[in-house]
Amino acid sequence: ATWDAADYTAIAPDWSVLHLWKGGVWQQDAEAMMPQTVALLRAEEAAGRLRLNPLQNVACGVARQPSGSGIAPHCDGNVLGLTAHLGLQIPEGG
Repeated sequence: ATWDAADYTAIAPDWSVLHLWKGGVWQQDAEAMMPQTVALLRAEEAAGRLRLNPLQNVACGVARQPSGSGIAPHCDGNVLGLTAHLGLQIPEGG
């Protein structure tokens, strides 16, 4: 799977993203890397609790940034969905 560079260099220059769902299609390479995550999302979609908009190029993905790189406050063009920034590994005192 490829971690693509995001178009957010002004807010997070070292950000990259693994697309789980892009352009209306679940990405097989991402599913191979994160089978449980994609299986959970597919189940939520099938149950009607997750709706992905095919007009939105990247509606579901996992982003990563180097430690300490931060993310600047911003407003992007994602008016069709909810974006959550969650720290998976948060340094002590961070």
